[in-house]
Amino acid sequence: MNKIRPFILIALIIFLTIFACIEIMFYRLGETMPAKKVLERQQQTDELYLPRYFDIDQEYKLAGGIERKAEMVVFGSSRMFPIVGEIVHNSSFYNFSIPSSHNRGVKQIIQILRILEKNNALPLEIIWGIDSWVFNPDHANNQRSLADRILEKVGGNIFYKIYRFVKLRCNAYSLMAKEQKNVLKYILFPEKFSGIGLNAKLVHSGFRADGSVFYIDKYAEVKVRTQEQWEQFLSGKYYTNSNSDQLDQGALDELDALLKFCQKHNIKITGLLLPFRPDLYDAIIKSKNRGAYLQKFCDEVPTIFATNGFIAYDFSSPDKFNLKIEDFRDPTHPLFYVYSQMLKMTVKNFAY
Repeated sequence: MNKIRPFILIALIIFLTIFACIEIMFYRLGETMPAKKVLERQQQTDELYLPRYFDIDQEYKLAGGIERKAEMVVFGSSRMFPIVGEIVHNSSFYNFSIPSSHNRGVKQIIQILRILEKNNALPLEIIWGIDSWVFNPDHANNQRSLADRILEKVGGNIFYKIYRFVKLRCNAYSLMAKEQKNVLKYILFPEKFSGIGLNAKLVHSGFRADGSVFYIDKYAEVKVRTQEQWEQFLSGKYYTNSNSDQLDQGALDELDALLKFCQKHNIKITGLLLPFRPDLYDAIIKSKNRGAYLQKFCDEVPTIFATNGFIAYDFSSPDKFNLKIEDFRDPTHPLFYVYSQMLKMTVKNFAY
């Protein structure tokens, strides 16, 4: 037993040394840099922020939003990433949009607004890009694994954070091990490459200090899909339009609560039902239940907005602007000038 103890101690020291070296490397790359530190650096250098092995989470956006105390804010998924303050002629602007993989829909917007309220940072105006899948009854289950939900509920906040820490590190170490030859120069000399986070350094894309995202805005060659292949796409993890014709009542109730919150605090909120690429839109319409679901979404959500004294504009059909396949980066993300068209119709101080 006495001989085993030194071995265990040496093994532990080696493990902790390797762990510390990797963590220092991640920090130098900007992968695990704290949100406030990222924002400070962005203010000084105007660098883009986009980690590769770790997710952009709510902490980064909240810190930026509280610091900005913007008059106009944007909510939504990656489909709202391109909107910047200049396009709406408003220097007091922040884009809270986060990827669908971390987007909790209406509930998350309410949570963010309540945090902003506590920090005297509520906006005067909200532009919300509303994704139809937010109201899919299965949406929440698609966003989080069963283990995530059980551990958070049963294990408590501390155990859940430990679980998330270990899970994220295991995923990050695995990805880094696969890519080590391709990213070695960025890992060894991160200061030589502009950007905070490995993806920002590699692809020169990422979040600006105002929360919007800069990327190369161009049309990509379209992959032709059969209706069966579109069905597989539509049943995917994040882009699910429900195969039922029913909207989730809980999400609709949360929408009503959000609009009443905005009424109470004199916040103007405008909804944008975002367009789909023509081939995807046609596939949705041809899919009986999914088409019925989309139609119900386009009917009910603007009605709830109107009932509460606000407007939600339905741009879901590409025919609204006579959009072609070439007007989209991919099936769900329009090119930048499409946003200009939408905002020109909906925002009073439109600049372009």
